[in-house]
Amino acid sequence: MNITDKKALEEHIKAHIKSSGYPLEIQVSNLVDEDGRFVINNTAYFFDEELHTGRSIDMSLMSMDTFTNELNPLFLRVDIPIECKKSESHAWVFYERKRLATNAIYMDGQIHSTVQEPSSEMCFSFFFSEKLKLHYTKYKNQAVAYDEIKIQGNSDKKLIFEAINQLIKYVCYETHTTLTRISEFARQKNCEDCILLMFPAIVFDGLLYKASFDSGQLEIEETPHLLLHTQYRCPYCNRVESYTIDVIHSSYFPEYLNLIKANIANSTIALKPEIPNILNLAAQQKSKFLEKTKSEITLLK
Repeated sequence: MNITDKKALEEHIKAHIKSSGYPLEIQVSNLVDEDGRFVINNTAYFFDEELHTGRSIDMSLMSMDTFTNELNPLFLRVDIPIECKKSESHAWVFYERKRLATNAIYMDGQIHSTVQEPSSEMCFSFFFSEKLKLHYTKYKNQAVAYDEIKIQGNSDKKLIFEAINQLIKYVCYETHTTLTRISEFARQKNCEDCILLMFPAIVFDGLLYKASFDSGQLEIEETPHLLLHTQYRCPYCNRVESYTIDVIHSSYFPEYLNLIKANIANSTIALKPEIPNILNLAAQQKSKFLEKTKSEITLLK
């Protein structure tokens, strides 16, 4: 290969890299490092139960603000799984509808707890999701559908679906495997219980729009941040669970990290006085369940 051909090849490689999501992934990683309040994992593995193969998402962040353990004897763990996408050929448009002023019905798949729930009369994950002070409740609308509208080029990749699919499968895998490990460890060592909260997010470099019909007419608006609601049947618990995904323009990412930090600080303050009560209720429910089980065993004998 002569020097001219080599330069042409290198320019071709550079053009391909620039059109991909990898530079954005590095840019986001650098912003996380600059923030200094998150541990970053750039090889976040999960097992895809549908395709029966191992895969990975672009990155997952773990907040260090929860390590202070102010909710002792509970531990709040906050993870942010992220997919980075870039498109110069398509504008992303998300179609919004009104959002009810409650978190539980939109995020039951991304918040779980190891606190014992021996009775169907009580759901602690629902309780926690309503008590947490999250940025979701500030949004009156959320997206329920989306489109990738071609503006130039020939690419027909379905980047939004790919990102959603990756994130939700990762959240299912990571949530259930993590809680299984923590529960087993807690039983052996008599350690604290855990509340696991996930904020799945798509960081996008490109044209990002939200569309609505609130006034009876179609309205579109460029936006730096929106919420996307979706559902997925978890292969581990076989339940259809709901998820709220943050879709963020790359320029808004530092502000998004500040939102998450505010979520953690405000939620810690809100949860702290509730912990003794919820643990007492859990203990009572467990005691009733054990007594009922003993009675049933005695009758069988």
